Amino acid sequence: MSTPSSYDLIIIGGGCAGLSLASNLAKLPGAVPKVLVLEQREKYRNDRTWCFWDTANAACKSLVTHSWPTFRIKDKQRAYAYDALKHPYMMLASDVFYNQALADIDRCSNIQLLLGEETIGSAIKVNQTWQVKTASGEHSAKWLVDTRPPRDIVETDSVLWQSFFGQEIELDVAHFDVDQCVLMDFDDGFANGLAFVYFLPTSAKQALIEYTVFSESRYKKPDLQPLLMQAVAQYTGQIAHRVVREECGVLPMGNKRIQAHQDPSYVFSGLYAGGARPSSGYAFQRIQAWAKACAVSMVEQNRLLPFSKDKWLQRYMDDLFLYVIKSQPKMASTVFKALFKHCPLSALVKFMSDQASLYDAFCVMKSLPTFLFIQSLPRYLLHKLSKH
Repeated sequence: MSTPSSYDLIIIGGGCAGLSLASNLAKLPGAVPKVLVLEQREKYRNDRTWCFWDTANAACKSLVTHSWPTFRIKDKQRAYAYDALKHPYMMLASDVFYNQALADIDRCSNIQLLLGEETIGSAIKVNQTWQVKTASGEHSAKWLVDTRPPRDIVETDSVLWQSFFGQEIELDVAHFDVDQCVLMDFDDGFANGLAFVYFLPTSAKQALIEYTVFSESRYKKPDLQPLLMQAVAQYTGQIAHRVVREECGVLPMGNKRIQAHQDPSYVFSGLYAGGARPSSGYAFQRIQAWAKACAVSMVEQNRLLPFSKDKWLQRYMDDLFLYVIKSQPKMASTVFKALFKHCPLSALVKFMSDQASLYDAFCVMKSLPTFLFIQSLPRYLLHKLSKH
């Protein structure tokens, strides 16, 4: 059976954002628009891990592969343990998400996914439809969702970058405490930004260990590999182990958001269109919220939805926070330690999960090192004025 060339919606990119939108459309009752998802990879594999806090509005909780009721924030001098029973920290392996999304799509006859399909050039609108070319042919649709990142990203396109390289390892003998993860184990010896180890044990023998950097520069796997090897040796106690898989990447933190297309039938999505939280890089729950709202809007109102802008207070707090981390990287670990130590976890979780009330935001602000932020405020305001 040949592939139809005409659709209601074409989604360029079958990553988290593209699959989430297609999956949400597939699960809606009634008439689902005819959708084509174009993805350049040949097949899906377990290539990344998404983590988020358990909140009332958290999506995909049934797919979670592990959760931790306690966590630690530490450095070489001290370790602080925190109770997270009310808001466990949760992990979702990408292969579980991919498999569920693909199953949702497979059950809907109106949605088709084409793998190994890279788009050629830019989409062009002709006679009220968008024309998209691939190596296999040309496809057209009334609506277009483009999840691709910008083509030419430079380091000044984001306030900071979150670079990470991790390995999922399996030990020969039991060694890990499966009920406690480490969110941040600070490496104060790192000179070019904030660096920490991220430790997620999923069994007594298995864990994901990542080395993460918040910096103005982007770091690749070869840059982070020797630092990760030191962390693996530390957390395994030199016990023999094997590497199950690896993951690495770079996330924007405060990036220049892709400008909305002048035509409302063309919408950008993904990390660079508002999918990543500036102060943390968290993206999964943001993308799920957008995908659900956009799917409902398409079916009920015949219109696409872009990512909504954050509320002004959250934008201001994230912007100031990133400015302080960028301008005073040696103090960054102090900021995070103070935040976790002094802020009620419920308020902090809701703030990081885009669900904060004014009281939650006040708790976050009150927990931060007052002198450091007051000292930075005049320079921050001058910086903002100079940009305008």
